[in-house]
Amino acid sequence: MEHYLVYIWLGVAVLFALIEVGTVGLISIWFMFGAVAACLVAMITDYWWVQLIVFLLVSGVLLAFTRPLLKDRLMRRSVPTNADMLVGQKAMVTKALRPGFTGRVVVDNQNWAARSETELEEGVWCLIQGIQGATLEVCAVQTEAASETAQIK
Repeated sequence: MEHYLVYIWLGVAVLFALIEVGTVGLISIWFMFGAVAACLVAMITDYWWVQLIVFLLVSGVLLAFTRPLLKDRLMRRSVPTNADMLVGQKAMVTKALRPGFTGRVVVDNQNWAARSETELEEGVWCLIQGIQGATLEVCAVQTEAASETAQIK
């Protein structure tokens, strides 16, 4: 018997385990289990193509059926905070916003750092689109008069 294939499959299993530790993507671990199964088959038969088929089948079945189940449970979900409730609200610009620079806005009587991709002058209303750390991402609010003018044109 060609027992060296047992060691090769063990090496492949260890390699996939190390890759999984480095990536944490729940992909390589299934190939590790496939390599372990192929290693067990290598103890029984010398046919490398049987071992390869077992490796591919076990890896493919585990990847297809168990990864989606475990991914939902193991992947971290973002935990909403009170600040997330600000998204979609209007804020008043208190320090002018320029692209690439941070300004200031007030929302619910709280002063926040803010960024915008467009220029917003002090005293105008803006819409909160998102939050990055402790900085709000805002955009200009279309006034009703501006939207009516746009609809007429």
